[in-house]
Order: sequence, then structure tokens, then C-alpha cells
Amino acid sequence: MSKGWYVKVDVPVMFHMDCNIGVVARDEVGAGKAALEIVKKELELKVDELREDFPWEFQTGALDWNRGCETLDPIYYEMQVASVTPDSDFDPDIPDAGDLMDAAMCLLEAFWELPDSDPRRSDFLPNNGIAVVRDQMASAASFCHQTWMLLSKDDGYDDCFDWDFCPQFLDRCMDEQLVVKSADISELLTMWRGN
Repeated sequence: MSKGWYVKVDVPVMFHMDCNIGVVARDEVGAGKAALEIVKKELELKVDELREDFPWEFQTGALDWNRGCETLDPIYYEMQVASVTPDSDFDPDIPDAGDLMDAAMCLLEAFWELPDSDPRRSDFLPNNGIAVVRDQMASAASFCHQTWMLLSKDDGYDDCFDWDFCPQFLDRCMDEQLVVKSADISELLTMWRGN
């Protein structure tokens, strides 16, 4: 004679949750590592919250489910980076307004440090006025900053931007009319290096 049974079936369910996180890093590998560390740290702090927010009882089709008490613990050693996508709104190689203003002011300071006998001070300034000098420095600011960024990246250059880099940029990469000698950052870097 058959009897009725209530059977508890333990069904291990593994599922993946995507967590999108923004990080700043030099490359894709560094970005992935930084994101994993942030997620791991946050999960360790919030795992109880995750358990509370996920329903204890739920239904799929005709089956009634009851979540086990020790479920939803993250499996940290299986965490992996699914994808890394560059943020189109963030590009540290493109100077922002603050970078440009800083570069223009530093170039102008370098201009004022030129000797009075320098043609840019003795000829260009009296013939064109300080407003034109300021405009020329503002026009050169982006090239100056990008050259410095490339030098820092390629050569590990870490000397002072305003007192070391900018005076040499003014001397080597700008002509007597205070115009940048090239629109190619690589050429400007070669000029700055004195090659």
C-alpha cells in the first residue's frame, strides 16, 4: 500500500550576479583587480544584508522553494572579472579645464622669468602686448600638458611641472612668436628632450 511522503530535496543553486563598478586604473588588468577588491570588501561587510533582502520562500511554476539558512554566501575564490570597458567620459590623457589653466599660468610664469634680452621679452612683448602673450600661453597649454603627460608615462618623469618642465617647454617647443612649433605631441616630446 502506497503512503504519502513529504520529501525535502536539497538543490544547490549557483547563480552569478553582475555588479558594475567604476574604478580608475592604468590598464584593464589593474582595473579588474581594483574592482574585485572593492566588491570583495563590500560583500564581506554586507553579506548579512544580502541574506535578508533575498526572499526565504519563493515559487517557480508549481514548485514551492524555501531557501536554506546558509545560502547566499559569496564564493570569493570564484569571483572573476566578466568584462572591462573604458569609461568614455573619463580620459586622464585629455586635460581638463584645471589642467589647462595650470599649464597656461606656469608657461606665463616661465615667460616672466626669461631674461630681458630674450627676443620674446624684448621684441614680442612690446610689439604685441601682454594680452597676446597670455593668449599664446593659453593656446599652448593643452600641448604643454599633453607633452608632460607623455613624458611622465614614457620616461617616468616626475620633476616639478611648473619650475622644471614648463620653462624648458617654453624654450624648446615654442618659437619667438610664442607659437608651439608642432601640433604633434611626439615631436614636441622629442624637442623637449633636446633630441
